[in-house]
Amino acid sequence: MAVARLSSFRAIHLIAVLCAILYANWIVAIARFQPNVLFMDQWDFFFALFYDRGWWARFIHQHGPVREGLGFVISGWILEATNWDVRYDSVWIATILLAATVLALRLKWKMSGPLRFRDAWIPVLCLSLGQFETVTAVPNASHSVLPLALILLLANIWLSPRPAVRYVGAGVAGVMLTFTGFGLFAGGVIALLLGARLVRHARAREYRELWLAAAGFAAVCMGWVEFSRGYTFMSAVEGFRVPWTPWTDYLRFIGLMLTLPTWHTGASAAHYRMGVALALVVAAAAARIAWIWVRRRPSLNDDVLVLLMGSSLLFVAMTAVGRIPLGVGAGMESRYLSLMFPMWLAVFLAAGASRRALPVAAVCVWLLALAPYAEMARRPLTEWPGTLGLTSDVLTVMKGFGISKSAWTDVYLATGSWEAAQAAVVQPLYPNPAATQFDDKLRILRERKLSFFSGEPSRREYLPWLAAEDFSCEALRSSPRACP
Repeated sequence: MAVARLSSFRAIHLIAVLCAILYANWIVAIARFQPNVLFMDQWDFFFALFYDRGWWARFIHQHGPVREGLGFVISGWILEATNWDVRYDSVWIATILLAATVLALRLKWKMSGPLRFRDAWIPVLCLSLGQFETVTAVPNASHSVLPLALILLLANIWLSPRPAVRYVGAGVAGVMLTFTGFGLFAGGVIALLLGARLVRHARAREYRELWLAAAGFAAVCMGWVEFSRGYTFMSAVEGFRVPWTPWTDYLRFIGLMLTLPTWHTGASAAHYRMGVALALVVAAAAARIAWIWVRRRPSLNDDVLVLLMGSSLLFVAMTAVGRIPLGVGAGMESRYLSLMFPMWLAVFLAAGASRRALPVAAVCVWLLALAPYAEMARRPLTEWPGTLGLTSDVLTVMKGFGISKSAWTDVYLATGSWEAAQAAVVQPLYPNPAATQFDDKLRILRERKLSFFSGEPSRREYLPWLAAEDFSCEALRSSPRACP
């Protein structure tokens, strides 16, 4: 017993050090590669911020098929306090990932006992720089990072021994998830779990628990009613249709999407074989979770596994349905990685009680977590800070986004012409400026001295805090996504 306790104590220390290193890695990445420049969808979903709408307008603001919810409310406060400095928004989103990691570790401890060395994959994958798109490219806490943290918070709440905390807390978290980006899938799953618990307590005549479950269920249902008020379905891509033909493209899309954590992306036979192997692991775990939940009186742990696996599987499936017009490889985007994490956590936790399944699950999640690190040995040590866990290709893309933003801003401030700035870079700030009232929004930023107009623009104070001496196309032409 003493030896086991000592082993767990050492594992906790190792995991804590890993969390600190990987969080610092995020902060350095932001400091090196994130300029203070709005980019792409930010020009759209910041609409309520541009035109001084209140917190409720921000909460219900619809962007594409989802609403911005809690993430935009908090990001709005941060931006208003910093003259719209998106670098601080990026730090906030990275901090959410750290909080999500802590919640995932607590969940593992609550469900299957003390932390062990094998659990260190959790911070390695949950704090992966592979999620850079929603942190540094187009910072948006609502898309997936805050929904991830809310799902893990909800899972921890669900394990509370106090029914009032469990059911009322789940109801509140469910509403937040429904309104916050792609957390709406978890909002649907928690409605199912609350409904099932409500029925069970009614059958057992457990009236106190019944009314508490009913309160949580009612809150989630009211959240969905409010969500639907004024909602208009918007396809994220042109050519969207259901069903898609050939339907096998859905399977190919999902298979390739499952390989995303490795960041060895592509559509070769090897990639499809890896996708099939990962799909079999997920399918086996999902089938076991569903069988146990349906066939026996499920425990709270069983409910949590349904929440984790169900929310991720719905996200993956709906991403395939919505993005398939872009091709079978369109699922390999950085912003999708965050909401795939609960699925792998469910695989690992579901295998925890099986001596045969646990080694398979552990090997699987560790390979996914460590795969992007394979190229680190070929990178100079001086380049490691802020790039840990990035393949060379992904690093080039992340760096390219930052260079493109700063190069665009350099040209705009020199010429006063966004047309000239758009033409100067391969990756423009927005693909169709006229459609987003670009002139008016630039006027607002300029008059209020916000974003890259704040401080002393002539001194290029909008550059990343730790940018290279000349963070420009001339200095960094190795990034083809930035410079013509």
